[in-house]
Amino acid sequence: MNFSIFKKYHKSNTIYISDPAHGKLEYTTEQFIKHWIGNNANETTEEGVTLIIEPIPKFYNDTLVDGKAIKFDFEFISKYLFRYKKFVIQLIIGLLAGSLLQLIVPFLTQSIVDVGIQNQDINFIYLILFTQLFLFLGRTALEVIRSWILLHLSSRINISLISDFFIKLMNLPIAFFDSKMTGDLLQRINDHKRIEKILTTSSLNVLFSMVNLIIFGFVLAYYSLQIFSIFLLGSMLYFAWVLFFFKRRKDLDYKRFSEVSQEQSKVIELINGMQEIKLHNAERQMRWNWEFVQARLFRVGMKSLALEQTQSVGSSFIKN
Repeated sequence: MNFSIFKKYHKSNTIYISDPAHGKLEYTTEQFIKHWIGNNANETTEEGVTLIIEPIPKFYNDTLVDGKAIKFDFEFISKYLFRYKKFVIQLIIGLLAGSLLQLIVPFLTQSIVDVGIQNQDINFIYLILFTQLFLFLGRTALEVIRSWILLHLSSRINISLISDFFIKLMNLPIAFFDSKMTGDLLQRINDHKRIEKILTTSSLNVLFSMVNLIIFGFVLAYYSLQIFSIFLLGSMLYFAWVLFFFKRRKDLDYKRFSEVSQEQSKVIELINGMQEIKLHNAERQMRWNWEFVQARLFRVGMKSLALEQTQSVGSSFIKN
């Protein structure tokens, strides 16, 4: 943990800090000391550095250069997505076409019952069934084309993200690499895969779900306003329930990033320093250090799983 701001200490053994790279975080006293001083630290260990500063009046008069702070949000990363507008437009067209094909299916099913079965017109039923078959083939073809477009788009975005990361990394001073762990840098590179997934797969799936929600909402309102009202209320509760866990998931994801970075650094240290480890008979100590990080990573994983299960159970209850 580097350059974090200590905010306050609570009587419930909880320490609140503010990390400029993430935001507000909560740690127990033991976790805070281990992050601040080291894995083998305790409350009597006289190590660690604290910078205590106090703002002067001029601090409150200064303003930001551009009038606002730089935020790593969708507005920042969307430039990588809209750099390939041709692929994005093709995906949106395929999305709308697939939604329209899905919109037709309920009316075709209704016509089978209202017209075909009621009038005992077997030829009309066959016609509707063949129509549904062709609609299914059309939707399948759209999915295949969309998968290929996503492959090209995601590959280009991933290369652009990592390339820009290396450009910024190579422009940093040499002193930066004296304090930055290799595992941290590797984990940041791996996290670009998650950004790529958000920009391509996840964002498009959310857009596809929203379009389907709107389209089938109108269809449901056409048949019954009462059922549509219940459906709308349930959808709003579902979104509110999911958003309720965002902050906690963000905090756990940040802690997991820190632990995974340390774990990768330990693995690299073990592999690259195997000769020195054997010369100094430090095999057991180095292995214990790695196992200690794995135990912390396991605890973070348990918290993430508990949070995910709570969110999943609540979501299933709302949907059903």
